[in-house]
Amino acid sequence: MIHQKTSTRRLSLATCLILAISARSLVAEPIFAPDTSRISFQALLTEPGGDPVPDGPANLTFQIYETGVGLVEGPIPIATIVTNGVVNVMIPVSRTTWDGGPRELGVSVNGGAEMTPRIPLVSVPHAFRVDRVENEELTDDVLLGDSSSEGSLLVNNASGTVSIKLDGATGTIEANDLTTGTTRVRADSSGVVQVFSPNGFMAGRLVGDLAGGTFQLNDTTNNFPSIFASANSGLVRTRDEFVLYNALSEATFGRFFVDPAGGRLETFGGGRTTLLGSSFSGGGFMEIYQTSGDLGLSLDGDQSTAGAGGAGGAIRGYNTGGTSTFFLTADENGNGSALFTMGDRFNTTVRVTANGNGGGGGINLYNNSGVETAQLDGDADDAGELILFDASGIGTLLADADDGSNGARFSIGNGDRESMRFDAGVANGHPEIRIWRGNDSEVFRFNGSGANGDPDMYLRDASGTTAVSMLADDSDSPRVIVHDGNHSRIILDADNDDDGAGRIEVRRGNFQSVILDADGGGAGAYLQLNNGNNAGATLDARGLNSGGQLTLNREDGQTTVVLEANQLGNGGALLELRDATGTPRITLDTDVNGDGRVITEELQITGGSDLSEQFEIRSGEQRRIEPGMVVCIDPANPGGLVLSSKAHDRTVAGIVSGAGGVKTGMMMGQRGSVADGRYPVALTGRVYCKVDESAGSIVPGDLLTTANRAGCCMKVTDYAAAQGAIIGKAMTAPKDGLVLVLVSLQ
Repeated sequence: MIHQKTSTRRLSLATCLILAISARSLVAEPIFAPDTSRISFQALLTEPGGDPVPDGPANLTFQIYETGVGLVEGPIPIATIVTNGVVNVMIPVSRTTWDGGPRELGVSVNGGAEMTPRIPLVSVPHAFRVDRVENEELTDDVLLGDSSSEGSLLVNNASGTVSIKLDGATGTIEANDLTTGTTRVRADSSGVVQVFSPNGFMAGRLVGDLAGGTFQLNDTTNNFPSIFASANSGLVRTRDEFVLYNALSEATFGRFFVDPAGGRLETFGGGRTTLLGSSFSGGGFMEIYQTSGDLGLSLDGDQSTAGAGGAGGAIRGYNTGGTSTFFLTADENGNGSALFTMGDRFNTTVRVTANGNGGGGGINLYNNSGVETAQLDGDADDAGELILFDASGIGTLLADADDGSNGARFSIGNGDRESMRFDAGVANGHPEIRIWRGNDSEVFRFNGSGANGDPDMYLRDASGTTAVSMLADDSDSPRVIVHDGNHSRIILDADNDDDGAGRIEVRRGNFQSVILDADGGGAGAYLQLNNGNNAGATLDARGLNSGGQLTLNREDGQTTVVLEANQLGNGGALLELRDATGTPRITLDTDVNGDGRVITEELQITGGSDLSEQFEIRSGEQRRIEPGMVVCIDPANPGGLVLSSKAHDRTVAGIVSGAGGVKTGMMMGQRGSVADGRYPVALTGRVYCKVDESAGSIVPGDLLTTANRAGCCMKVTDYAAAQGAIIGKAMTAPKDGLVLVLVSLQ
């Protein structure tokens, strides 16, 4: 450390100069490579009292002198930053300044005078051969050698033996055994890395080239490749076996094992899970195991193993007990047919073969006792066949695609006899269906071509007597007849003896009970329900006046109800309810001089207690019409009403019906005229009315008139004033603001 005083501050300098000179001559050759090089300069700037100068910018100026001669380079200005009094800069210098002679460095700060004394610049021992380094700061790439000779680097151990060698001439890197000096690793410029064993054999080799990388591990006893991998061919090859572990312990964790010599592959997950290899007959096989260690599935490329025939592949599946429950072979016993069997641990339950009895495929199903219960043959007599067996092994269902009559047959039996048959080509070459009872009596037959060449169907009872017959063409029209032995009970005729309309008859004994005729003689549909020999009800779609007609009769045949859609031909509907003598007592006529009318001797209404007419009511501003309000004649609206709003109003018209739960009994009005409206107003009868008792308490029998309170009634106390403004009489005392009124306008 050198401290030099100035008039204002003290400069403490610490400089480091690494001089690159040749080992052949310490002074004859320049110590820097061509162009500009740099000198590392560090200094501590202090105040006169010894404290570091404040942090901030500083301008340094450098000059290089030859001792005893004078300035050879400079001035060299450099701007820098002072941190804690320290400056650290790199001084750029020219190689031509250095010719081996003594040099000194002059320094000035912020344009001040050059400090004294100057700093001698000398070389240091550890800078020998630095002329061989392209970058004297050693912060970037390092170059060994120059353009005329290859560089090399040797690293020795403590005994002086070379342990690492980098050779620029051959482009190799070698790492040697520190004791014997034997090469252990070598990498060369051709992309080859070799690893050697202690005895000198090459133990491993890694090659990278344009054709693809290869990796090789050798046996160190005979230098023979044990593992070889090629990226170009995608090949991995081992000499003896290949084992992969997913952990360090084989006994605890799974592994993947390949044995080329034995021709097998195994995977383990605590226990063996998969085994691949060669079967006894030379074909490949694969075994997959359950978590219990029992065999779960096997695949054999050539199932000609001990006790098995054939030369095709086979698949076996095993249950949790390790017993085979299904077996699939590609060649059963050498006959060229595939076979598939499946069962429980004791018996076969399913058997599928590709070459059955007739040469076609076959499927056989068995129950848990080993008895065959179903058989499907793809070629039985050149046609497919299905047989289902009962628990004893007796066939009860047969489906044959060609039973010998050039048609398919489906039959069902009970083991001893046939009970149902569907035949596609028996009767006259047309299909037929037959069903028998257990005593061999036929109970059903359908012929595709029966009498007259048309199909027919017969249903018979237990004795074989026809109960239902369906004829496709009976006297030129199809007919269905249901029998009860001696009598026809139901007859369905599609053409009712050639009149062109369908007909249904339901009979009781020999009597017609129901007749449904699509053309009852009047060119309209006709329905008749009979009671013995008399018609109880008749519905005629084209009655007396070409309209629909419904008549209901008593047991003795007397008509009591008549409903006509077109009475007297004038287009109106008519309903008559008649007494026991046939005299009309209630008539609903929709067209009496163009109006509807109800004609009866007495009318009883049970749904309400007042007679109302419909009015339009003009409510006052912000008022809403409610049931029970008193209304008056509206002089500004002919035929309309307004809410009452003053006492003793002689224009009073009535009370809005419906308050207190008492409904309108009869409503009158004429739509589309002045006598129409939205509100029912009671003109007579009993209704509840809103009440105002400010004129006095009301008791039953009091006369009522309009009040000053809008829409309310009050007790009449001034009979002269109320003359002509009476609404009616009170029938109850007021309750909840309402009083029951017997409306009687006066």
